[in-house]
Amino acid sequence: MKKVLVFFCVLGLVLGCKQKKTSKEADTITIDGIEMPIGSCIDVQNKVFGNSIDTKKFCTCFLPLLYDGLKNDPEMLELFKKGKLEFMSQFNKDSFALVYEHCINDAATTDSTTRLVLTPRMVKSIKATLMQRVREEGMEQIVDVDLYCDCIIDGLQTHFTAKEVMQENFNETEKYTVFMQQCQEKAKKVR
Repeated sequence: MKKVLVFFCVLGLVLGCKQKKTSKEADTITIDGIEMPIGSCIDVQNKVFGNSIDTKKFCTCFLPLLYDGLKNDPEMLELFKKGKLEFMSQFNKDSFALVYEHCINDAATTDSTTRLVLTPRMVKSIKATLMQRVREEGMEQIVDVDLYCDCIIDGLQTHFTAKEVMQENFNETEKYTVFMQQCQEKAKKVR
């Protein structure tokens, strides 16, 4: 489930990179001759991750690696060149998560207090994916899916720091396991 969360968090973050005007438009990187403004990406990452990552370092890591993963697909490459990053919903989720995790780890700071801040658009996307996943796992028989997913999303923002969520094997930590059990208990259907 972590890869699904990571994919939709980063999808929301990167989609936000092209939608928001910023005073940092002068910040650009060049990838294979394609000049990409990263000011908006930096602003969105700052909003979501605060000081837990060096956001400029993250953006300069993430976009080139994303490009490497799609440069052999002419259709996706054209969308990338135009800055139309909505295509990423079609991108391989496992590859996407690996690229994302690599850059998060590379750009991590020593700040251990910052919490994730998810935008309403990100929450909607994450919730839809979680609900589908919960149903696929057959949990709708034992939990109120809506309440369960709300609990998880709330916890990502309030119960854990950004650094905890982005650590390797986050979903195997005792804190995560206990939290998920609490959400399951909270959302348990009364029979």
